Amino acid sequence: ELHVPQTGDAVPNFRLLNQSNREISFHQFRGKVLVLTFVYTRCQSSQFCPLMSHNFAQLDHLLAANPKLYARTHLLSISFDPKYDTPAVLRSYGGAYTGRYTKEKFEHWDFAAPSQRELASLLQWFDMGVTPAPGKAARGILQHSVSTAVIGPDGKIRNWYGTNNWTPQQLFQDVQLALDSDGKKK
Repeated sequence: ELHVPQTGDAVPNFRLLNQSNREISFHQFRGKVLVLTFVYTRCQSSQFCPLMSHNFAQLDHLLAANPKLYARTHLLSISFDPKYDTPAVLRSYGGAYTGRYTKEKFEHWDFAAPSQRELASLLQWFDMGVTPAPGKAARGILQHSVSTAVIGPDGKIRNWYGTNNWTPQQLFQDVQLALDSDGKKK
């Protein structure tokens, strides 16, 4: 049974391998607002992974225009196809979306995948359904839902979107609200 993230849910400390072949974990982003979405690099549907990545690129630009917000946020695109989406593939894919290609340092936006062992629990926690497309499994085509989350500096869900109809401006506002409410707690 899939878990639907709710505001206030503490996010488990999932571990991933990023585009630089380094292990990262959710807890290392504590103290920042972590905005994440799910993708796979071979996705052919313009309304799914390419849209999520394009919108994250716009969000990255919005955040970069405000150095204080930029310093207190991090973006994470998580692949649900770890067999194909190796660190090298994710590095190439990520560099294309940031627009810096081989010069990208990935300091604000990671592209990462869980181990095959941890994949199912990560997908389950974020309400992600993924199955091979009928008759197309040999070509690596996956049918999937979407899941995007804004996680506060305390490691808890602030907003979760189970659709693809959010905008970069909406996530930008979510980030501002998460940081404002975090500042009020201190």
